[in-house]
Amino acid sequence: MILCTEQPELFEWIKTDNDHIHEITDKYLVKGGYEPGCTTYIGRVLIRGELSIGKALADNSPQHAGLHVTRNGRGFRFSSFEVLSFSPNPRDLIDVRYKAPKVQ
Repeated sequence: MILCTEQPELFEWIKTDNDHIHEITDKYLVKGGYEPGCTTYIGRVLIRGELSIGKALADNSPQHAGLHVTRNGRGFRFSSFEVLSFSPNPRDLIDVRYKAPKVQ
C-alpha cells in the first residue's frame, strides 16, 4: 500500500484496540475499504520487527473485530494495533453543502 500526500504532518498513527477505537473522536480515522456491516480503517502492527499494514474492522461482531493483516500468505488478527488518523487544517476545509440563492 502506498499513501501519498503533500501534508504528511496532518497524518498520525494512534495506538488503540478493539475496545477503544470508537473513543477516538478528535481526529478523522482514515477509511480503508469496505466490509459489509462494519467500518473499515487503515491499521498497522509490528510483527517481528516489521510493520504490517492491514484493515482494522470496527462496528461488527466481536469475533471479527480487530486488525486483519496478511503475512507470508497467512491471515492474522490483532486486538491491539495502530490506526491511521487525519487532522485537517480548519482553513483547508470546504463546506460543500448547497445553499440556495436568496430570492429578492
